[in-house]
Amino acid sequence: MKHLFLLLLILPLSLFATMYNGTVTLNNGTVKNGLIRIPKYNSGKIRFKENAAAGTEKISINDVKEFVIFDAHNKAITYVPVKTSNPGWFNRHYKTRSQKSWLQLIKKGKINLLVLHYTVPAVSGNVGTVLTPCYGVYVQKQEEDFCSYIYLTPLGHRITTRDYKDVKATLNLLFNTVCPKMITSFKEDDFKFYGPELIASLYNAHCSN
Repeated sequence: MKHLFLLLLILPLSLFATMYNGTVTLNNGTVKNGLIRIPKYNSGKIRFKENAAAGTEKISINDVKEFVIFDAHNKAITYVPVKTSNPGWFNRHYKTRSQKSWLQLIKKGKINLLVLHYTVPAVSGNVGTVLTPCYGVYVQKQEEDFCSYIYLTPLGHRITTRDYKDVKATLNLLFNTVCPKMITSFKEDDFKFYGPELIASLYNAHCSN
């Protein structure tokens, strides 16, 4: 679990209002270099400036292939616009949203591991309460134009046996018919140590596209 959150902790909530050096790659191949503000996951646009003195340009999520920002240590962090597929509240049938969301690309391979950043009030939604950063973990097969929900977790949460059982049930739903070896290789101790990165590693090791 520590591996994934080392990547996520570089973006505390206060920094989502910061302009970062980076690049925006458009669907037509154009690459724009300048300053970027990380959008909220459900924002339809990204704010971009060629330099600190320039005006702000709002670019539609539908025109963007990906954007990359560089943190204080000059480490590249990639975000991609992608549709999300989520299970229903009262059944386990997945439904794909028509609108795209911004997700951070954590690991790329035969299956990509992505994270959706969002916040919730810490206490019953009361005004003025501290916001808690949470992360929705998704996976995306190379041939699909959407990513599928695996589970969500607040920052700092330690994986429990219940988490493991819930995630294994979700993986079974998504992958049992196409890659049963992945499910049988998904072990609780490994999940508690590696976190969601284990999902991508097992798929890359045992499954074909």
